[in-house]
Amino acid sequence: MSKLIQTLTISGQQIQLAEDIVDKNVDLVGFIAGKAWPAANVLSEYLLWRFTHQPPRTPFRMLELGAGTGATSLFAGKAVPPLTEIFVSDLDVAVPLIAHNIQLNYPDSANILTPLALDWTQHAQTAAWLASLPPRHNNNNNNKPPIDFVFASDVVYFPELFDPLIQTLVVLASPPPSPSLPLSTTSPLAAPTPTTTPLQPTPETIHESYTQPEILLVCRIRQLEKELPFYTKLGKYFHLQPLADEEWDNGRFWSTYRGEYVMFRCVLRSQPLDSEGSDDFETMLLMNADADLFD
Repeated sequence: MSKLIQTLTISGQQIQLAEDIVDKNVDLVGFIAGKAWPAANVLSEYLLWRFTHQPPRTPFRMLELGAGTGATSLFAGKAVPPLTEIFVSDLDVAVPLIAHNIQLNYPDSANILTPLALDWTQHAQTAAWLASLPPRHNNNNNNKPPIDFVFASDVVYFPELFDPLIQTLVVLASPPPSPSLPLSTTSPLAAPTPTTTPLQPTPETIHESYTQPEILLVCRIRQLEKELPFYTKLGKYFHLQPLADEEWDNGRFWSTYRGEYVMFRCVLRSQPLDSEGSDDFETMLLMNADADLFD
């Protein structure tokens, strides 16, 4: 497959980025996965600022979802300290491009960037992968998450992937299952059968001593009517918390990108709402957007 290689510079950091040249009329998924999209630049800018001004304690483990070209992880790798692991994930068809870009930018780096095939529809495999990760915290106990930081940009596109993405986030945010219990193949978004162990969080599985991973999403608002069902249902399982002004150069995000992008954290609820969703996302937009995007 032919590639286009370009140089990208954000906040003084530079990467070489290869994109696959794909005909979107022939392979829409390949076209989307093979390009760097605008929200990736916004998230890259934030991560470069954050990890430069507030370096994480090491060891630190990160996971990018729907990475595509891997551009955001490539930029993040420029700012994180040694002993940081960054897993750069997407569908298996995108992994060769991710691996190519990692090698292009980090041939001899001490930072570990690892391409990873992760299918949102296979959440039992995701749970198994999490369980396979070796502990790297000083206190080896179940109160620390396998992944410290989960991030994604421009992943809200195909409606048929809304539920799989939400269930993947639930798996990533939940405490690992007890070794005595089998991994479930039941979606956390559906009522579990009596013979399976639900991944859906309950008060018994989400306890105060467990430290959830930070989950940060950045999305460009393209077709709000089409995208809103995702955010509404996401709010059934997560509290959606907008980025605070003091978290990025005295409010850079909302002053620069408001009305076009949204950046927020997902904090897993102790148990899902009884309703089909929440209005967290709408409240966030109404508080921070210049115009009423719901007109």
